[in-house]
Amino acid sequence: MKVSMGVALPLFAQSVCELVDIETLENYSTDEVKLKLEKVLPTGSEILSIVKIDKSAKSIDTTVQWAEYEIKLFDDTLYDFENFKYNTDRVLTSQEIFIEKKNKKGLIKKIDIKECIKSYRFSDKSLFIILKTGQNLEGGIPSLRADNLMELILPDVKFDITRVRFFDENNQELEV
Repeated sequence: MKVSMGVALPLFAQSVCELVDIETLENYSTDEVKLKLEKVLPTGSEILSIVKIDKSAKSIDTTVQWAEYEIKLFDDTLYDFENFKYNTDRVLTSQEIFIEKKNKKGLIKKIDIKECIKSYRFSDKSLFIILKTGQNLEGGIPSLRADNLMELILPDVKFDITRVRFFDENNQELEV
């Protein structure tokens, strides 16, 4: 069996949606795969769906292009939500948003991440933001980690970051 996990999360971030590619030597039904996986999954994990795809289909890490995150203040008694909203709006409505990123050769490069942010909104004391993720195909838009963006918006403030949805290159939500 060959297993390929979807887009990795940074430490201390969580997800309510994961996508996994599994290739087997034998031709199992989706029900058989589900039963086998349920026996070994950690407590609290749930398989929402299993879809059999053709071997020629793109892998998960190239299909997923965008992800939505729910970001909450870790402790709203330490930092006011209205200030969080104000700082987020101030940064995200800028014409350019620069961060320093280390390239594969270890060199630090300053890049504009404005195009890595598709959209954002506030709801129920949370920031919901869609960020570029997955592989940077053919020199396209680079991926952006939610924790790196939040460090830029509010340095030294702790957040609960949860990935909630995935999207493909056509902005279609991927079913989990």
